[in-house]
Amino acid sequence: MPTPCSEARCAERGLHQIPLQYASFSETEVDPLIGRMVESYLVIGILGRGGMGAVYRALDPSIGLQVALKVLTVGPEWANHLDALYGQFHDEARALARVNHPAVVRVYRYGEVSGSPYMTMELIEGARSLADAMDAHIAAGDWFSRAEIRRILDELLDGLAAVHKAGVLHRDVKPENILLQPVQGRPSLIRFVDFGVATLLGTGEVKGDLAGTPEYMAPEQLDEGEIGPWSDLYAVGVVAYELLTDRRPFPFDKRSQLFEAKADPHYDPTTPLRGGGYPLQLLTFLGQALAHRRDDRYQTVSALRAELHQALEALEQVDVQRVVGGGDASARAFDSWLQAENQRLSAARVALARTRLSKVATDPGVERPESPTPMLQEPDEP
Repeated sequence: MPTPCSEARCAERGLHQIPLQYASFSETEVDPLIGRMVESYLVIGILGRGGMGAVYRALDPSIGLQVALKVLTVGPEWANHLDALYGQFHDEARALARVNHPAVVRVYRYGEVSGSPYMTMELIEGARSLADAMDAHIAAGDWFSRAEIRRILDELLDGLAAVHKAGVLHRDVKPENILLQPVQGRPSLIRFVDFGVATLLGTGEVKGDLAGTPEYMAPEQLDEGEIGPWSDLYAVGVVAYELLTDRRPFPFDKRSQLFEAKADPHYDPTTPLRGGGYPLQLLTFLGQALAHRRDDRYQTVSALRAELHQALEALEQVDVQRVVGGGDASARAFDSWLQAENQRLSAARVALARTRLSKVATDPGVERPESPTPMLQEPDEP
C-alpha cells in the first residue's frame, strides 16, 4: 500500500507518497485529489478537466492497475440542478456497466469522494480521436483509404449494436467520442467514450432534450421528439457522410442555419454530391441514413450495415479522381448550392417569424411570442 505522507501539512490533507515510477513532474497546478486515496485507488495525476469535473489517472497499488477516475464537480451556479446532474452521472456509470464489448470502455467502480460522485473506468492509453485523425489527414493533404473507412464504420456499428442490445442510447455519437486505440496486430481498435448523456431504454417512450452535439443530432433530438436507436444511427450517417465524401452534410457557418436545415424536411444533404461521380448506391444510402423523418431512416444496425456495404462496393468501382477533389467545376457547383440553401432557409425563417407575429396579433390569449430555447439563443458560430 502507498506510504502516507509524513510532512505535517501533507499528512493533514490525507496525502500519500506516489511511487517514483508513476510520478509525473509536469503538473502545472496543485490538485487536491492528487496523492489522495479514493477507496482502494491512489490518484497519481490528471488526464483532463472540464466544466463539470475532471478525469484523473489513478492506481490500484495492490496489482499495479492504472485506471481513469472521473469525478463530477459543479460550481454553485448549478446548485438547483444537482439532483439531475448526479442522476445523469449515475446513469452514465449504469450505461457503461450494461455493455460488455471491446468497443466500449469498462467501468470498474462507482462511489463518492468528498461529497461528489466518481467512477473508475478502463484507461485507454495511446489513443487519438477519429476527429484528430481526420484533421491529420486534412493537414497532410490526403484521406482515409476505402479499406480504412470500411473497417472504422464496421467496428463503429459493431460497438453500437452492443450498446443498443444492452438497452442504451449513446445520444452523442461523433468523431470526438470515437477513439482509435493502437493494438498489437492491427492498425487500431474503435473505442466508444463519453456516455455522459446516454439514456437507458426500457422505461417507455424516451424524449429528446437537446442533449448532444447539434451537428450530429437527429431532428427529433432537436425537436424533443421520441428518440431511439434510429437517432444514434442518424449520427452514424453523419460520420459516414464525412468519411466517405470528405465533406460535411450541413456545411453552414452559423449555428442558426444548422438548426433551420435540421428542422427542414426538404433539406437534402446529398444534393451537392450529385454529378460529382458518386455512385447512386452511395447517394441512396446517405439519403436514407440522414432522412428527416425517423421512419424513413434505418431502424437497426444490421439494416444500415447491409446498405452501407452495398454502397462501399459500388464506390470501389468509381474512379477515385472523379470523387476526391472534383475540380473547379465541382467546387463552383457546391458553392452555388450552398448559397441557394442559405437564401431558402433565410426566407423560411422570415416566413415562420411572420406567422408567429400574426398569431400573437390576432390571438387574445397570446401576450407575446414564445422565447426560443437557450440553445437556440447561442451566438452564431461555426
